[in-house]
This record gives sequence, C-alpha cells and structure tokens, in this order.
Amino acid sequence: MKTIQYLLFILCIVPIAIMRLGSNASGKATYRIGFLIFVGSFLSAVAYPNSVMRLANSLGVGRGTDLVVYFTTFALICFSLIMIQKFARIERELTELVRRNAIENVRLPNSGN
Repeated sequence: MKTIQYLLFILCIVPIAIMRLGSNASGKATYRIGFLIFVGSFLSAVAYPNSVMRLANSLGVGRGTDLVVYFTTFALICFSLIMIQKFARIERELTELVRRNAIENVRLPNSGN
C-alpha cells in the first residue's frame, strides 16, 4: 500500500470525530482551526505549486492535482457533516419552540356555549 492510502484511511476517522464534537465551544474552536488549516494549505498550494507536486510524489500520488482532489473531497465531506449537524440542531430547536408556543397559546372550548 502507498503512503497516501494509509493517510486517507486514517482521515476516515475525522468525520466520526466531527460527529462526536457537536456544537459546543471546543467543537466550534476545532472547526475554526480546521478551516484555517484548510485555507492555509490552499494558499500554500497556490503560492508554491511545485511543493504540492513534491508532497504528492512523497505520498505515492502520481500528480499534485490528484492530491488536491483527495483533500478537497475530504474537506467537502467534513463540511457536509458539519452542516448536517447544524440543520439537525436547528430543527430540534424549532420543534421545541413550536411546541412551547402551542402549549402557551392553547384555547380551551367555551363551557357555557
């Protein structure tokens, strides 16, 4: 097996960790750090494209473009999981709000009419 294959298998653990982090303060800080690392990597790849090719070759990938596609796909999967978590949280909060509103505004039938 090539080094990139080991690395990609290890990176498969990250989405599981993302799902476990949740939306607490440490999870948000981890998301921000991950985003900064991704942006920094992108800027480095743009500024020094030959370094991406050298890194790809050292990991056993034929072209630097392939390495960029692998890591971009990984970032997209992580971003999708984060969005799924956020939508689920918003849906739970909205459901709770609607239930609370319905209980507070219940109208009882008139007993005299």
